[in-house]
Parts: sequence; C-alpha cells; structure tokens
Amino acid sequence: MIYSRFVLHAMTLAKEKDFLRHAAALLTPGGCLYLECRSINDPLAHQGEIISPTERIAGHYRRFIVLDELQARLQTAGFVIADAVESQGLAKLGADDPVVIRVTARRE
Repeated sequence: MIYSRFVLHAMTLAKEKDFLRHAAALLTPGGCLYLECRSINDPLAHQGEIISPTERIAGHYRRFIVLDELQARLQTAGFVIADAVESQGLAKLGADDPVVIRVTARRE
C-alpha cells in the first residue's frame, strides 16, 4: 500500500502524473493507493495569486484537485477506483475544515 495525505495538491500536474506512474510500478496487482488532497471546491481555491485555473499561491503553492480528472489520471496509470469521496469534515484541524478528496485505488 501507498498512503499519500495532503501531497498531491502540493505538486504540479506533471509531478502528480510521475508519482502515479511510480506508485503503479511499486505496487503489486491488487495493491492499494490511498490519497487525500484538497479539492477545487475548497474555499482556499479562490484565494491568493492565480497561477492557473487550479493553481494558487496563498502563503505557499497549492494545486486544487478536480475529482473526476484525478480519477481519470488514476485509471490511465493502471488503477481501479475502489472508493472516492469529496467533502468537508474529513480533515478538520482546529477551525480549518477544508473540502477534501479521499480516494482508494487498487492497482490492476
């Protein structure tokens, strides 16, 4: 298994694609990839300096993830989506309650 929490939204799309390819290469068939990242629907996605439609700098770089697009990239990398959810209440820290995406994907 590979567990990635609050990492994808800190890397560029190109680096994410590299990460997914490496994850697929490391996992044996049936192995699980667990992801948690900030969603494009998080309020922070509308704050800070605009780099692209999904990228902002507000204190530091973030690329906000679109769930459907992430699922397509996972499938392209050789994963099957076992579970996916996008919601608040998944990663509360003090007063911060971001909109988060959680995905469980299995390597084919």
